[in-house]
Amino acid sequence: MNTGSDNTQSLTERDVEAIARSAKNISMITPVLNTNAQLVYGNLNWPGRVRGGNEQWLEINKFGIDRGMNITAEDVRSLGKVALLGKTVADNLFPDEDPIGKVMRVGPIPVRVVGVLKSKGANQMGDDQDDLIVMPWSSVQKRMLAIDFLHGITASARSEEVANAVVWLCSDNASFITGQSLVIDGGRIAGRRTRGGKAFHIPRG
Repeated sequence: MNTGSDNTQSLTERDVEAIARSAKNISMITPVLNTNAQLVYGNLNWPGRVRGGNEQWLEINKFGIDRGMNITAEDVRSLGKVALLGKTVADNLFPDEDPIGKVMRVGPIPVRVVGVLKSKGANQMGDDQDDLIVMPWSSVQKRMLAIDFLHGITASARSEEVANAVVWLCSDNASFITGQSLVIDGGRIAGRRTRGGKAFHIPRG
């Protein structure tokens, strides 16, 4: 489940940590950063969609690795200059060679390819889901966008109702809720409170 948008400027890593720490029904969670960049390898280039996430981004978004490896928690901590390529990007930038271990440019930034994703094909809207690259969210945030907020948060939960409620409470759409509670998942409670003027989010089991 997703919250936020590219125009949201209130979400931070602390919100992700608060949800992960407090929401017992959340099984996976990732920060989200989205941008576009020109992707270049040798004399080939491709207009790319860049997705920033952590090591759980792939599983949450139901992507698999065809070859190579996933980004790691250490890549996130170190603002690693590494990337996973969707099949469309890999086919266009590396038509005759294995991209694993190669260094390409994402905008002005040199990035090492560590993995290629399994193809998902087009979605129901006809958009090519393989036309993307995935990088550590911290690298996209600091190295590419030079911002201190997140575009969104994506979470996966054992109960989709819990995920929907918790992630919605993190969004600006729920900013009017203070000191209130929602009854969800057969009586479990998710609440939104404020501390020091900043909203944070407390699911209660």
